[in-house]
Amino acid sequence: MLLRSANLFVLMPLAILAGCASSARVDYAPVSLDSTAVVAPVTLPESSPSASTLVAPAASSSVSEMDLGLMDLAYKGDGKVGKSYTQFKLGAFEGAGDLNGQDTGFWGEAVFGRELISLVSVEASLGYIKSDGPFFDLWAIPLMINGRVQLPLLIFEIYGGLGIGGAYVDASGGGTSADEFTWLGDVFLGAEVGLGNLALGLEGRYLKAGEKSNFPTLEGSSLMISLKLPF
Repeated sequence: MLLRSANLFVLMPLAILAGCASSARVDYAPVSLDSTAVVAPVTLPESSPSASTLVAPAASSSVSEMDLGLMDLAYKGDGKVGKSYTQFKLGAFEGAGDLNGQDTGFWGEAVFGRELISLVSVEASLGYIKSDGPFFDLWAIPLMINGRVQLPLLIFEIYGGLGIGGAYVDASGGGTSADEFTWLGDVFLGAEVGLGNLALGLEGRYLKAGEKSNFPTLEGSSLMISLKLPF
């Protein structure tokens, strides 16, 4: 009897604790992802931008053609002679001033030019001048920067301009030799006729250097033929 009462005394608290634990337990139901679930589409209001406006539009064919046209113009020039050009000139040199008694000499140069606009160009030139005489022989290497203005006239292009630069000048004769570097100024006037992408021309040019003591001044004129090529 006493043993049974003791068993009941022990089992009853255990039963009470088990019931409390079962009531406090939380059951979690498994969650599954269904790939067949349908998501309701979102409708944009009429004032909102459409989906097509959210993507950068492709360039239209007209814009592409314009860009290609500008690239072609920049590469080929305006079709007359070219935005950039090389010009070769060759002519006789007639001295003046201190070179007035010299024999007829030689003047040649290479010109690299760029048309800033259709009527105005800027040029850089490198030349060689040779003038021999009874008392001394002279040669010079002029380097010039010229501004040029051109005007179409029928099948010709009339142009003119002026420039400034410097030259290395060497004069020798009578057993002596001297050389100087001096500044230069020049003016020119000419005409060209186009032959396809080429141009042939005739040009008159006058040049004078700064005066140096005990040294002949480089001064004279030339009538030159020219050939212009685009690049």
